[in-house]
Amino acid sequence: MKLYGLNDPWKRNDHYNFGGIVTTAYAECLKSTPLAVSKGVPHFCARGADETFLHFYRAHPPTILFAMWGWTSLFGSDEWAYRLFVAFFSTLNIALMYFIARAARPQSQVFAWATAAFQAVFLGNIYFATHLDFISEFTVFFVLATALAALQRRMSLACGFGLLAGISAWPGYIVFAPLWFYSFLIGQGRKRVLFTAILGFACALATMMWLHQTIDIVEFLRTKLLDPGYIQKREKGWSEPIRFARNFLTSQARMLSPLFAACAFFELIWGDGRELLRSVLWPASWRRLTPFHHAFLLAGGTGFVYALIGHEYVMVHVYLYLLFTPGLALLCARFFERSLMANSNLGAVGGYKLVMTGLIVLFAALYPYGIFQSSLVHDVVNSTLFIVSALAMIYFLRKPVVGTVPILALIAVNSLANASQVANYRNEHDTERLFCNQAREEYARTGKPVETYEEESNAKIYLYCVGVPIVYKTR
Repeated sequence: MKLYGLNDPWKRNDHYNFGGIVTTAYAECLKSTPLAVSKGVPHFCARGADETFLHFYRAHPPTILFAMWGWTSLFGSDEWAYRLFVAFFSTLNIALMYFIARAARPQSQVFAWATAAFQAVFLGNIYFATHLDFISEFTVFFVLATALAALQRRMSLACGFGLLAGISAWPGYIVFAPLWFYSFLIGQGRKRVLFTAILGFACALATMMWLHQTIDIVEFLRTKLLDPGYIQKREKGWSEPIRFARNFLTSQARMLSPLFAACAFFELIWGDGRELLRSVLWPASWRRLTPFHHAFLLAGGTGFVYALIGHEYVMVHVYLYLLFTPGLALLCARFFERSLMANSNLGAVGGYKLVMTGLIVLFAALYPYGIFQSSLVHDVVNSTLFIVSALAMIYFLRKPVVGTVPILALIAVNSLANASQVANYRNEHDTERLFCNQAREEYARTGKPVETYEEESNAKIYLYCVGVPIVYKTR
């Protein structure tokens, strides 16, 4: 399902195609411009490109652009080739989560497979498996590689992967926050982690200077760190933390599915994850942390810290939670593993059935029904599956014994709904490439600029209509 719509053109209404369009345009332009001219700095070749508007957007490490340069040299520059690049790393991340879970609970025969399965079937992980952007599954790969190396106590290798995570995208450097905490927990590698983090900070500053072709990056840093511009000044104040909390919970429902989000957060707050939360406030409890807690810290800590310090970014770009969902996959797998081990009676919930019911209702209410729908009927069917499975879980919580089959059926229904919702997102009709092909034919025939009442879009400007003069008229 991750490859559904692999060869589709970039379309108009899906917001996340913005990243695909712009990143593809950057990569193609970087390939066609001599390095002596471009100096490796992302830029546009398209006439009419708004470089001022995209100035801060392009100021990311161009690592993924050079990686795609090599990839598309082998597979060509069609849409499917660019999407397949991200899908390749998304598949590797499923395998990495299996090995991370094995390291977290080597005594379990189920946990590793369950974790890999949840990493594969979360709605956001299916949808963004082919999402092309500077921050994508490409960066998540290096974060998870860092986590696995650290769990294996190979701290030098973990530091190396941490550097690669930062070189691939700015938030990747945040991996050193949970990695440093982990080095204290195990009493190993603290100096190496700290030194590598400082080296990473120096690399980040040098990269910014290179991208801006100047050593004066004070204004850029001030804007990036203190005032990204995603939240208006009138929206800031006492209500900002409340709106962030609501956005955070809504995003988890959207990235996982309402039921999976409820299970993961129950496990975090009232299940095995509770000890890790307690350890943040009471260092005396560090000795009670297990490899499971370490795995969650390393796999999901980067995304959680980024959500806190970069909340303006994640409130707008839900795909940034790709850095957090691996930790939630561990929690979700642990919740269902404990339920199945407890004679299939949802024993993971124990005496907290009312709390679990509240979480299910909360996430089901916050899920953004109708978003990016290409078919109303399709969306209604998917929404019904989400709601019915949530209600079924509430019903099962009241029963002393449920049985393995109903629990597995709930997982299967939610996974099916997630896959179906992704298909609904991607089934939007092709308008941009079709229009540009027709405009190109008309321009070749007449030699005159093409006048149209069509809506201007990024796909037209930066990709499909490049080289065709178009006048966009208003009615």
